[in-house]
Amino acid sequence: MDRVRAIFKKPFLLGLLGLILALLATLPFYAPPYTPILLIVILMYIIIT
Repeated sequence: MDRVRAIFKKPFLLGLLGLILALLATLPFYAPPYTPILLIVILMYIIIT
C-alpha cells in the first residue's frame, strides 16, 4: 500500500499544482481575495500530506 501511495502521490500533486496554476492564470485580477486563500489551502494540504 505504501509503494502504491508513493507512486500515485507525485503525479497527483503535479496535476493538482497544474490545475492551481491554470486557475491562477485564468482569474488573477478577476478574484483577488481568493488567490491568497487558495495558496494557503494548497500549502496546508502539502504540509498535511
